[in-house]
Amino acid sequence: MGMKLCGCDNVPNTIKEANLVIDWLDGKKLDLPIFYDIENINQTLLGKDVLTYIAKTFCNIITENGYRCGIYANKYFLKENMNAEELALDYPIWMAHWTGSNNYDNVLNNLNKFGSDYNLTPYKYWQFSSLGVYNGITENTVDLDFGYDIFD
Repeated sequence: MGMKLCGCDNVPNTIKEANLVIDWLDGKKLDLPIFYDIENINQTLLGKDVLTYIAKTFCNIITENGYRCGIYANKYFLKENMNAEELALDYPIWMAHWTGSNNYDNVLNNLNKFGSDYNLTPYKYWQFSSLGVYNGITENTVDLDFGYDIFD
């Protein structure tokens, strides 16, 4: 079990949100990190340094309370609006970059054969599609992801 949350646009709200998450968790154990979803268009006005600081603030509070924490955002947002390489030094990054394929084998074959603009470092998780199908989910498609070293 993991958790994904939406990012705030200022430090005081980020601190409140992180503390609220800690309260919600109430000591529960998680298999995967808590991911802070940062990709709101309004956040782009903050600039890379401020947005990176907000992400670090959230993640620091989460990790200080005994949980692992990471950052989730789309490829463009990570590249243009955050210091993703700096964040990746301390926190796992989960990048959304959809390839149009809903087949793990096709994506893996393309990675192996042609390479990809997805670099295995510094990102640990890759959401490569929103077109997945899962038995029992009939209303919508589901996101598909790869995780590299997810249990290290």
